[in-house]
Amino acid sequence: MCPALGALRDSMRVAVTGNRVNVEMRVDDGEWRPIDMPNSVQGQHWLDEPGSGHAQMILVGAGLGYALERAQELGFQKIVAVEPDPGLATLLLSRRDWQPLFANGSLRLLTGPDYRGAADVARFLDGLSDIPIVSHPLRTEVEPDAHARARAVAERVAENARNNGRARRRFAGPYLLQTLANLPAIAREGRVEALANAFNAVPAVVVGAGPSLDDNMGALRLLQDRAVIVATDTTLGPLLSGGVRPHLVVGVDSSALNARHLTTPGDSHDVMLAAEGSLHPSAFERFGGRIFSFRIADHDPWPWFRAAGVDRRELRTWGSVLTSTFDLACVMGCDPIVFAGADLAFTGMRPYCRGTIYDAQWQEWIDKGCSWELLMEDYFSRQPEVYRDDIHGAPARTAPNLVSFRDWLVERIASLTPTTVINATGGGILHGGRIQQASLEEALGGAPSQPGIRTTLREQHAASRAGRKDLAPFNALLEKIRSGRKSPPIKRWTDFTAGTVTESDILAALPASLW
Repeated sequence: MCPALGALRDSMRVAVTGNRVNVEMRVDDGEWRPIDMPNSVQGQHWLDEPGSGHAQMILVGAGLGYALERAQELGFQKIVAVEPDPGLATLLLSRRDWQPLFANGSLRLLTGPDYRGAADVARFLDGLSDIPIVSHPLRTEVEPDAHARARAVAERVAENARNNGRARRRFAGPYLLQTLANLPAIAREGRVEALANAFNAVPAVVVGAGPSLDDNMGALRLLQDRAVIVATDTTLGPLLSGGVRPHLVVGVDSSALNARHLTTPGDSHDVMLAAEGSLHPSAFERFGGRIFSFRIADHDPWPWFRAAGVDRRELRTWGSVLTSTFDLACVMGCDPIVFAGADLAFTGMRPYCRGTIYDAQWQEWIDKGCSWELLMEDYFSRQPEVYRDDIHGAPARTAPNLVSFRDWLVERIASLTPTTVINATGGGILHGGRIQQASLEEALGGAPSQPGIRTTLREQHAASRAGRKDLAPFNALLEKIRSGRKSPPIKRWTDFTAGTVTESDILAALPASLW
């Protein structure tokens, strides 16, 4: 994301002394005080606040960047700079060439007032290590409101990074092992890149499993031939039960429990699956011959795959299959893109729509005499109590991760001009930025029928399947591994999983052949 840039405001002025450029800020008594004092212990001592042993930090109040240079001298290898003032950001980027630091992954810059890119920048940080946040003391004193907003952004970035770290510790092992085990299916099936611009200017409905999907189901059933129905895996059962046959269902979560969303529902013979390579193998088995595979990042084992000749397109994601599903609709060139069931909140104090696999789990407790009200009271007692304004301006119960997904979508949609994005959920917190609010009837009622969607999907799938010749180098590599003549990058992979898998786990997961 390009940072916001602007002119220096009246309460700041440039001061040049010799070959030194600085900016001074006018404080309440009218005195002009320098923001940065290059090569001055007095001006930079506040950077020593985190202490030694840290490799990364978030710096609130970057100024002209002298503090960034000092932080590098102190040994910080990754720095997220949060600068509230677009005018100062302009001067920072003008004072010297920072491009090498951006290019080598040492530096990211977020600027006010909207801090575009904040939702994505957490990926830049290592969530398994400490992330100290350091604030410019003068800016904190003189600009308390602007600083508080910038500090809140920094804390949100750090928390998102920590959430990513916890997810990595929990999921990286299954992600790695299942991606390796799924390699034959990934190699044989279609590729998501074959869907790029396959449905230009065709409407899409991105379906989430929020509570409002129950209310959306009737309109979806009547209008399902007017758009490409791209559904999250959680919604497959509810949609089929409600008489709606999605064209594509998207799966990202690698857990065996999540695979049940795809393997439990009844007849889905004409539904195609867009599958992240790490999905539980049971999902690949269920949808064999109807899969477009993709990846959600470029971490292991994909660099190894790519070096041997197998790669897949990356779909943007932010911790939720809903974000990947939306990105797939963007890749396909759909316009408008309409959300249904995307509450990102507990509308009606319910976690999901009816008909998901969780209903069966909850039913066991109800059969034992527990009331639905008591069941939900227990469920929500274990959730953080977070409220945000819903689409009607009323407070809605939600969760930190759901707010994070909403923020990512709002930010992503802001960059999609001229694509029209409409939220037809009717409830929840998905609003802001360029998102329009309308009903499904208003969004799709005037659209023509689209009878050829499934045919196009089948054709694109067939055209993108790899042949044996293309995969010969990978089979040769696997044969060398099995014979002991070559080893995969075991240490790199075990480091990626935070030590949760062993070399024997990895070797057991590797297939003998792609065919």
